[in-house]
Amino acid sequence: MFAKKSFKLLKILYQAKGMDSITLYTSVNNNLLKDKLFKGTLKASVSIILLLIPTIFFTKEFLQYSGIVFFITFLYILHKSLMPYRVLQKLEKNPLKLILEEDKASFCLDNKHIIIPYQGIEKILYKDIRSNYGIEISMFSKEKIFLPYFSKYAFKEMQSIYMCFKGIGE
Repeated sequence: MFAKKSFKLLKILYQAKGMDSITLYTSVNNNLLKDKLFKGTLKASVSIILLLIPTIFFTKEFLQYSGIVFFITFLYILHKSLMPYRVLQKLEKNPLKLILEEDKASFCLDNKHIIIPYQGIEKILYKDIRSNYGIEISMFSKEKIFLPYFSKYAFKEMQSIYMCFKGIGE
């Protein structure tokens, strides 16, 4: 009974604001961003050392033919070491969307919409394990959907709307 009234109140409030849905965005934790930058810089430093070792210990004739291999390897390691930081920066500039509606949630990933009907949801959990945090949705079909980099606020919003829906369905 309470859930039905609270959902109707929620719906009235959103309609008063001219909203049919709530859109939540991912948020990248600053500590996570700093950690990825530090680890990436450390790995990049190792790759610089790996580039310097052949130039110091090998002869000029050897490097004339194999120096390009060392240089390409250096660039590859440098690129791979800073990639996680770049991904998080991109996510910070262009966050992912979670759209909560009356009877379903949709997750936008690379212009693809993953629709999650509330009837199929068994439970919603917030996971925060080291550098991996977000919303985990367990479906009745034993499938788990993980929505990365959503904050606890986004989790609470989604959980409250889901609980209101669940209250109406009972």
